[in-house]
Amino acid sequence: MNERDGRASKKRKLNVEARLLTSVDSRRLAAEKETERLAKEVKKAALSLCRKEKENARDNQRRTRDSNQPFTGLLTAKNKGDLVDIAWDLKIPEDGTKAVLCECINTFFRAHPDLRGSTKYSGLFVCGRRTGAHLLPLLHPLLPLLS
Repeated sequence: MNERDGRASKKRKLNVEARLLTSVDSRRLAAEKETERLAKEVKKAALSLCRKEKENARDNQRRTRDSNQPFTGLLTAKNKGDLVDIAWDLKIPEDGTKAVLCECINTFFRAHPDLRGSTKYSGLFVCGRRTGAHLLPLLHPLLPLLS
């Protein structure tokens, strides 16, 4: 009848940091905790405001960006803000983590291969690293000296 059926027991949670506020020290400690809590709230509000200002600046930058300016660099090397800019330009959802944004952008380009080859987005899919091959004509006379 009183057997447990695998459920956790319902115990009351105890506040182990409770203080009796009758002494001067206890009141001082409570005031310090309240001051710390308020300082954290102010800091959190300041960070939120700073984040909002950065988002507004980024939105203004997106609106004033030249629509013909190409995107360059691999998607995996981009920071989240740059990926959000690309998603905004492609008119796809701009929320999620960096990995989610990369996947959404890649999915979009798989569905629209014609855009992948366009001059505006082709810089996002350059394969390989630059090895300095563009400098070989300049180094050609020096190649026998280097070997």
